Amino acid sequence: MVTDFYKTSGTKAQAELINLYNGYIKQSWSNDSIQRQFNHYEPQLKALRIESVSDWSLAHSQKGELLDEFSSFKRKEATDTERKIKELEQQLCNRKIDGFFPTPKNLLSV
Repeated sequence: MVTDFYKTSGTKAQAELINLYNGYIKQSWSNDSIQRQFNHYEPQLKALRIESVSDWSLAHSQKGELLDEFSSFKRKEATDTERKIKELEQQLCNRKIDGFFPTPKNLLSV
């Protein structure tokens, strides 16, 4: 069973701890250096059920998946909102509002 590490992180500090791995990779740290960093943060990482450098790498990759999932949810939410606005605009176009349509003659002369 694969652990969803990001779902076990509950604080910003824990999420940042997972992100540290990415910094080490971008800076081309050696595997030994990354292992030393893992050993340094081991108690905090184990609290997130990250038991090895491999788990740390997996946790970091899951961040991307989680962000993609969240982004698609937000896009769907925005699309649903836009659809609802268009629907309400359509309803407004088809309504007869006394005093607004047609434009009152006294406004046309201004």
